Amino acid sequence: MICAPDIAFDASGTAFISHNVEPKLWQIDARTFEIEEHVIRLGTRDQMEVGFGRLTLEPDGTFLGIAAVNGSSWRIDLASRSAAEVDSKRVDLTLQPDGC
Repeated sequence: MICAPDIAFDASGTAFISHNVEPKLWQIDARTFEIEEHVIRLGTRDQMEVGFGRLTLEPDGTFLGIAAVNGSSWRIDLASRSAAEVDSKRVDLTLQPDGC
């Protein structure tokens, strides 16, 4: 199963949309509607094609994402445009009934 892309909003209303095949997020500014693409470098698994199917914004500005294909959990830092895999037992992402 491949999960669909997801969307999350920050406090200003800026939208962040995940790509479910490639490690990237699109940012749509709430005021100007300008789009910025963030290509994410994946820690030690750069060779792997990991897109994010489930996405949530943490209070510190980082994102938590669930890989769309294998269900692994990732902490995504837009400032450094990188992501690190995290222990899914320590991540509180509410999954949909279909696992996404």
